[in-house]
Amino acid sequence: MYEFLEKHKVSLLYVPLVLYWITLLILTSIPDVPRISDFTYEDKVKHFLAYGGLATLLSLVLHYQNKFHIMKKNYHIVAYFIIIVYSLFDEVHQEFIPGRYGDFNDFLANLSGAIIAILLVYLFVKKQNSYYAF
Repeated sequence: MYEFLEKHKVSLLYVPLVLYWITLLILTSIPDVPRISDFTYEDKVKHFLAYGGLATLLSLVLHYQNKFHIMKKNYHIVAYFIIIVYSLFDEVHQEFIPGRYGDFNDFLANLSGAIIAILLVYLFVKKQNSYYAF
């Protein structure tokens, strides 16, 4: 799987990351109907999963790219930093969308999904690197 992703990184990682990120931005830019309750578990799960998917693709892209070696070596840290910045941007940007609002709990759900996803990618890469070291 590791080598397969390396060989097909453009079609399996780069393009999906761009499409996923554009889709995420579009979905968070669509006006929403006002909610009765500010906190719903279903909404937080959606944020967790959406940012988990984004973090998975982003961390894999950073790991498999070969142009910036510092980013490649520290892909997990760089990915999490980018997710923090983008999540803040996303929550602020939603303040300007009718029927939407920035929410600190959404921000926490975003970061939680991202950290779990990045950890899983980190473990995957570490396992694969130790497998190929022999």
